[in-house]
Amino acid sequence: NQARGVWIQNVTGGSVDVSGGEISGNALVGLGVRDSDGVTVSGVTVQDTTAVRLPRDLGHYEDVGDGLALFTGARNVTVASIVSRNNARAQLLADQAGAGVRVVDSELAGGLFRAVVQRVAAQVTVSEALVDDPGRVLTVDNSAVLVGQ
Repeated sequence: NQARGVWIQNVTGGSVDVSGGEISGNALVGLGVRDSDGVTVSGVTVQDTTAVRLPRDLGHYEDVGDGLALFTGARNVTVASIVSRNNARAQLLADQAGAGVRVVDSELAGGLFRAVVQRVAAQVTVSEALVDDPGRVLTVDNSAVLVGQ
């Protein structure tokens, strides 16, 4: 798949549970969550997400290929016992995520970064030993996917 893998958006008043299986060989992001409340991801392997070149600013580009990405409005998200590996850039990216985001008992390996937490409104619970500092804000493409139009 040369586009996003699993994309969860606009979930409110309920929950989504992604449990077991493998998400592999996508581009840009393997599994993304945006504007959603009450998402659980457990026992999933996200791997081999390839990079897409995106404009960062005038005349500069960045290769973006993240495994699991928690974006704007992702809140009350639990990530447990996942494996995110060999994705091009970050194995886990939390960018502008909201309250209640926790990552436990997960393996993050390969790529440029393991876990990157940036521009968040509330603390993201993830082992400090896994958090990498890229030295700048990473470029993201977390635009909503239009459905039914």
